[in-house]
Amino acid sequence: FLSSPMAVTAKPASKYASKCLVPTYQINMLRQAANRLSNSLLRSPSFATQSRGFATEKVLVVTAMGEDKKGKVTSITDRVAAAGGNLTTTKIARMNDEIAMIMHVAIPEDKSAALVDVLKQEDLQVRTKWLEVMAKALPSTTITLTSADRPGIVKDVSSFLCDAGFKIENVVTKISGHDKLGQECFTVDAEVQLPPGWQTMSQAKLVRGLNGLGCKVVRFEV
Repeated sequence: FLSSPMAVTAKPASKYASKCLVPTYQINMLRQAANRLSNSLLRSPSFATQSRGFATEKVLVVTAMGEDKKGKVTSITDRVAAAGGNLTTTKIARMNDEIAMIMHVAIPEDKSAALVDVLKQEDLQVRTKWLEVMAKALPSTTITLTSADRPGIVKDVSSFLCDAGFKIENVVTKISGHDKLGQECFTVDAEVQLPPGWQTMSQAKLVRGLNGLGCKVVRFEV
């Protein structure tokens, strides 16, 4: 999603004002954020394995990106409902005056084109993709980690969790102060879906693996 080049133009304050382009780096940052959200909805490290033996349903993944305004989210969700769609999962990213929404929409296939048309009336860049998802989601939890800030920490944590069979639903990261040595402390809140057969796995082994990455597990409740 959102891989094709595009220009976003801010509306002038008056008819005499000239158009001004939103800086390219801001658009790229929002596109990256939207792609991360899309991946959390589209990707699972072993989806075929996880879905095997479970009932699935077909949903339309809709990525909509455009200028953020007051009431924009309400307007978009109203249009989805009016088109006959039912939102099952939604994630939102904002960057300055731009907004990106990634939605799982349960909707008949013959109504999907009309949904895209009405969303484009909101001056949105719209991308869609059909996806098979499990009708009944597996149990989920939140894992909170802290570590000294360093390049690649989010990549290492997400790769470790994916390799362990977890499906990452959402990740929030932030700098949360400094340790006793004056280093910046980094906090990761990862919402994850537990893999099938989790009850047979060792939670202690998972925690030891995260500790091996230099992370302290603050919260992990199953």
